[in-house]
Amino acid sequence: MHPSGLLWVAAALRLLLAAHVAAAFEPISLGIAIGAASALTGYLSYTDLYCRFAECCREEQPLNASALKLNLEEKLFGQHLATEVILKALTGFRNNKNPKKPLTLSLHGWAGTGKNFVSQIAAENLHPKGLKSGFVHLFVSTLHFPHEQHIKLYQDQLQRWIRGNVSACASSVFIFDEMDKLHPGVIDAVKPFLDYYEQIDGVSYRKAIFIFLSNAGGDLITKTALDFWRAGRKREDIQLKDLEPVLSVGVFNNKHIYTWVSLSLDCTEPFEIRRTESFSTDDACRLNGQLAGSRCRSGSIGHFKCSSFQGYVYFL
Repeated sequence: MHPSGLLWVAAALRLLLAAHVAAAFEPISLGIAIGAASALTGYLSYTDLYCRFAECCREEQPLNASALKLNLEEKLFGQHLATEVILKALTGFRNNKNPKKPLTLSLHGWAGTGKNFVSQIAAENLHPKGLKSGFVHLFVSTLHFPHEQHIKLYQDQLQRWIRGNVSACASSVFIFDEMDKLHPGVIDAVKPFLDYYEQIDGVSYRKAIFIFLSNAGGDLITKTALDFWRAGRKREDIQLKDLEPVLSVGVFNNKHIYTWVSLSLDCTEPFEIRRTESFSTDDACRLNGQLAGSRCRSGSIGHFKCSSFQGYVYFL
């Protein structure tokens, strides 16, 4: 048979098959199927359109690791080690479809050394509006929990706030500043949300992120940096093993800090963080009388402990 004849036969067979398939559907069933498909398409289009003009919680959307890395490299000058670990922690956690517990990070060090700055970078990469996002919540101890006599009220309000916001957005971010000034009773209100519970009262907190900021540990980190400086050694010579013993003993001997660190952290792997090219500060000079009047340079060193991306960071 001529090739053109074969093409006509094939076309006829396809039309015949299509007719039989269409006949296999009842008019009502076919109408329902078409309606359902149209509704689904319309819903998806509406959701996408809505999220263009209003903030949406897209908890299933993976974190853009490339954007976060670029953000850290451009803003955290000279802190390649911090960039690597923070990048790994945030992307690893957010890209995990079934985390076993919330991500908990604790940042320690002197005031003004970058703790809030790092938490801001994290917030902006997790939710585009950052600290202005309805899914990012910042608490300052002296502002939000100032009166000891109202601890019970603070506990109830905080737990309701966390429960309500995680119910609305599973990937909510909670930042607590001035943890060293926070009453232990308020800390107790947060603890249940940090553990390995699958659900609490029907709500799962495993995709939430808790970031704690504290001034604790700054003096110990500064002292280690000064010891290296006095010995004529470069800041780049400071190793994890040089920081870990001092920081572990100093922080965990503080009963107030241990109250919340013991539950939020699971591991013991420290790392160095650098904020600028040099390593000591004016505050560091004042800590040691031998350096009084010396010309000091600015910078920071940090310490991180992590297990399954649960950890703490120290800043100088």
